[in-house]
Amino acid sequence: MDNNSNKSNNIKNTLQRRNKLFAFGILGVIGLGLLFPLYYITSKQDKQKIEKYSKGSGVRGSFLNSGSSDIGKDTTTYKNNYEEHKRKMTEKHIIEDINKNNNNNDNKN
Repeated sequence: MDNNSNKSNNIKNTLQRRNKLFAFGILGVIGLGLLFPLYYITSKQDKQKIEKYSKGSGVRGSFLNSGSSDIGKDTTTYKNNYEEHKRKMTEKHIIEDINKNNNNNDNKN
């Protein structure tokens, strides 16, 4: 009886070993299949030397499409509209508060 259990254990061990090898083999083939296109594309690309940009190109780059056609100092003086905006908004809120109070008083009567 001991001999039969040894044989069955040996068969189980060999089957488990084969299953593991088969699983790793399949995963390896899948991995190679997924990596091959990456290798193929990188091997076909021309690898050129990277040239350094001049110091002025970094500063100029952000302004290339700005649409400015003049060069020189801007002599136009701009009015700060924040104070005017603040005054108008304060007036608007005061008027809204007065209207709310009037509506509340009308509802009470």
